[in-house]
Amino acid sequence: MPSNRFVSPSLFLLLWITFVHLAGIYLFTTGFLLTRLALTNVTSCVDGSCTLPATNKRAVILIVDSLRFDFIAPAPFIPSSNSTEFSAHHHSILTLPSLLTNAHPRNSFIFNSYPDPPTTTLQRIKGLTTGSLPTFVDLGSNFGGSEIEEDSFIGQVGMKGGEIGFMGDDTWMTVFPDTFNINMTWPYDSFNVEDLHTVDNGVITHLFPLLESNKAPDLIIGHFLGVDHVGHRVGPFHPSMNSKLQQMNATLSHVVDLLSDDTLLIVLGDHGMDNSGDHGGDGELETSAAVWIYSKGIELFDDHIGSIPSELVPYTTFPNAESPYRHIQQIDLVPTISLLLGLPIPFNNLGSVIPELFWREIGSDPDSQDGLLLTRALHLNALQVHTYLDTYRASSSGAELDDAWPGLESTWHKIDARIQNFRSHNLVDMWNYTRLALSSCRSMWAQFNPYLMILGLISLSTSLLSTCVIYMGIRRVASSFPTESDWEDWLSARLWQAVRGFAGGATIGFLASLALEIQGKGVDSLDCILFMAPFTSCIMIAVHSLPKNHTVPKALSMVSMSDLIVFIPFFLHVAAFFSNSFTFWEDRIVAFLLPSSLIPHILTGVRAPTARLRRRILGFAGLTAVCVRLMAVSTICREEQHPYCHVTFYSSTSSTLDNEYTSAVVPPSASSSFAPLFALFGAPLVALALPIALRLFLRQSKSDQGLATVWFSWVMVPSLSCGTGYWLIEYVETAGVVDESEWGTALRFCRTFLARVAFGWPTVVGGALWWNYPLCISVLAGEASGGQSGRQVTILGFANAYGAPYLLFWTITFSLVWAATQLTGQIILGLSAVALMSILEVLDGVRDVEAVEDAFKSNKLSEILQTGGDDFGVTGPQHDNSTKLKFTEIFSLVLLAFHAFFRTGHQSTISSIQWKSAFLLSSTVTYPWSPGTAILNSFGPLWTVGAGAGLAGVWLKSPRSFVLSPVRDKKSEKNHQPTVPTLSTNDQNQASILLYCLCLTMYFLAILLTTSLSAAILRRHLMVWKVFAPRWMLGVVGVLVGDVSTISVYIGMWRIQKMVDKTLRR
Repeated sequence: MPSNRFVSPSLFLLLWITFVHLAGIYLFTTGFLLTRLALTNVTSCVDGSCTLPATNKRAVILIVDSLRFDFIAPAPFIPSSNSTEFSAHHHSILTLPSLLTNAHPRNSFIFNSYPDPPTTTLQRIKGLTTGSLPTFVDLGSNFGGSEIEEDSFIGQVGMKGGEIGFMGDDTWMTVFPDTFNINMTWPYDSFNVEDLHTVDNGVITHLFPLLESNKAPDLIIGHFLGVDHVGHRVGPFHPSMNSKLQQMNATLSHVVDLLSDDTLLIVLGDHGMDNSGDHGGDGELETSAAVWIYSKGIELFDDHIGSIPSELVPYTTFPNAESPYRHIQQIDLVPTISLLLGLPIPFNNLGSVIPELFWREIGSDPDSQDGLLLTRALHLNALQVHTYLDTYRASSSGAELDDAWPGLESTWHKIDARIQNFRSHNLVDMWNYTRLALSSCRSMWAQFNPYLMILGLISLSTSLLSTCVIYMGIRRVASSFPTESDWEDWLSARLWQAVRGFAGGATIGFLASLALEIQGKGVDSLDCILFMAPFTSCIMIAVHSLPKNHTVPKALSMVSMSDLIVFIPFFLHVAAFFSNSFTFWEDRIVAFLLPSSLIPHILTGVRAPTARLRRRILGFAGLTAVCVRLMAVSTICREEQHPYCHVTFYSSTSSTLDNEYTSAVVPPSASSSFAPLFALFGAPLVALALPIALRLFLRQSKSDQGLATVWFSWVMVPSLSCGTGYWLIEYVETAGVVDESEWGTALRFCRTFLARVAFGWPTVVGGALWWNYPLCISVLAGEASGGQSGRQVTILGFANAYGAPYLLFWTITFSLVWAATQLTGQIILGLSAVALMSILEVLDGVRDVEAVEDAFKSNKLSEILQTGGDDFGVTGPQHDNSTKLKFTEIFSLVLLAFHAFFRTGHQSTISSIQWKSAFLLSSTVTYPWSPGTAILNSFGPLWTVGAGAGLAGVWLKSPRSFVLSPVRDKKSEKNHQPTVPTLSTNDQNQASILLYCLCLTMYFLAILLTTSLSAAILRRHLMVWKVFAPRWMLGVVGVLVGDVSTISVYIGMWRIQKMVDKTLRR
């Protein structure tokens, strides 16, 4: 691929492909993941007509981050402690809410609330204060939020002249930077998940004095983080959760004692947590958040005036519960709190007032519905929602409401016609209107721009087509003209055509944008340029890469039925993402397709002409199958895989009862975040055994020479051992093996040190060694044999002069991913490395068989026998198949990449992100290291195998090219000296590497294209945000990882090529 020049046509091609990918991804993303329009209007009224008289003068809002509903749910929700649904670690511990609700049912209320996903803290703060809905794309802003510009009850308190005190999670300071009283504000760092107590203790320290003060503010907000941090670190089935909930119970008890009679207390979880303690997605446990509302001295509910219409009080059943419980939308808190405090409802609110808190009389006639406070509250609520929808309808995004508008208007007119005749059925009508508005907007804000989506799909399609044509062109030209200058000259000419197409397309795109903007299609100049420039460039390079006299029928006639059969695993993988069932079970299906992709190679091995080749191909194919099966033992389950999936990536809980609780209804998440017992012993063994195994692969071709003699023992073993040591100490710390209060600081220091060594040693020390001395060869000089005079020079490792150095380069990447991966995942990575090397051996053996068969067909077997084979195979370079590389050879490697991704504890779901990996290099969030290690943990397996795929182009290829006809110069002819074949670097290897990079890119791009197409077609599907959008996101990441992998391959092979040329020409 690369020559001694770092900047070459190959590099330009890879960069051009990357740019085209980014342009297509950008266009589709901006059309598929649009954010909603945030109106900045504010609800206000001088005469108080837009609100109610205040029921409570003050409010205390305490957010217990990740407080799941069952953490506070009363009996009979939680059966007796002898039941299998009972967990001693988080049930019946925070009991104050249920005790006060039983004792004071008119003052105390518990609800199971639904927080709209994504269930991340920043998005829930926005929803809890404005009553608006997040969009799917809002998830990415959880680590970098911006100020809330919409109307909120926080802002309404300030507009009224009230004071607000705050203590806790500093995320609030990001969204409300100038709102809180500076003398009553105590923010704390929110991202140190290993610190379970600092934030909570800080909130307690400042909350109690503020409640005791005679000058208490109108609104106090406290945000506890301990429950959330315990969940992230050790999960809800750990004694630490018991201790933390006991602390919260004691804290709330003291808060209740300090409350004045006119103060309203709201305790809530911003979201729930799954059984591994994580959140972010839309799982049932993640979207079940606790809400407790308590009015100490003022009764909110009057049970003497009849019952609330059943339509207004929906119930839902929590997993494993024996009976349903009262259910609300979390944003219902916004209009409820606003009206109870005498504030206008925020303008963008879509929540509905909670009926129980307004079920009391305000008139003299108890038999008339106009005497109910709820009637007035619901009317104000419905009027506010209607005003908001009218305003949104008149905005630039108003067309989004077209489908829902007739139903909304019909319901509103029914209410408006009877607005003076308040009756119970009108309560239902107003309630139904607000709920219809909510459901309509939830559907609406999965808003799309079909024009941009179509442009993105066309860009991705033309990118795939042009890459395929370039691949076939390079393969054709390199086979016909074997020197590097020939195929690189051909490629340079095509790249110039791409540049011309890019310039012309950018001009056409700009001119076209003028017309598109006039038509109001939502496509601006940048969008048009980013579409037309790559599109025209792709068309130009594709047209000029086709052979002369090319016709479609002629091309199709060259495709045989056997070729289509070989493509079956590829077709099944890329074309089945239109099925949600396939996406649910992709991890299992990939585990089936991967061994299936080896069947053609196995059949080739069966017909191999020599026993040695048969043993080699079939033996390594069997080893690959064994590794794949062992990798499949590790599972992490999606919610939809219930009840046919059991988590093995994490251990089960120590309590049998807890384990039964986990597997009863909600098995997808692990019941703990600890490594299983086999990983505690297996990971250290794999860390020591894997370098030995890799060296054995090199020893077969005698390429364990040079740098390889010290690399595995002094670079790879220390790096892997430190990476494993970090996670072993993390296990000791989180599993309660030692007293954390006594040893926590020392253990944190030790594992941070090990993590930094695990990252720094291979990168700095290993990188420096490899850059300067990458070759794995050894030169032996001795007397010539066979009675000839002179000296004989033997170069050990010559047959794998490219592959062995690149393997060492690849282990640097592998070591970094290893350090970021938990113990079970490290075992999987080790198995994937052995499987990768085995696949390389299978591919090389298949090439040998095909070369021999070609030689038989062309009657050139004698030439192979004359020139000899390489040190390991049977084919001489004259019959090298490098440029005859088939796209099917990459199938097994890409499937192995996805298999490694799924088996290292990941799924195409947000909740499977292993957030604890963000704290490897420090105990707090540190940029860019924390996001970097989290990304490395999540997508490192794809990158590792993707970069390792570059080995397929050079594995067991020697840097030589034999000239069969004798070549004599004048001096040799004069002296009558015999000549030997000429040695030079093998230019075919360079083309082979580039072809493998293109194959890797095409496979990942094909997956992205089909996932994008499925997401676009099924964008109104019920499960688009739960299934198709996350899988599309993984497709985007796959393409980006593939592009990064190809650049990594280029850099590594450029350095190796340079050093090989320098060494051989001495």
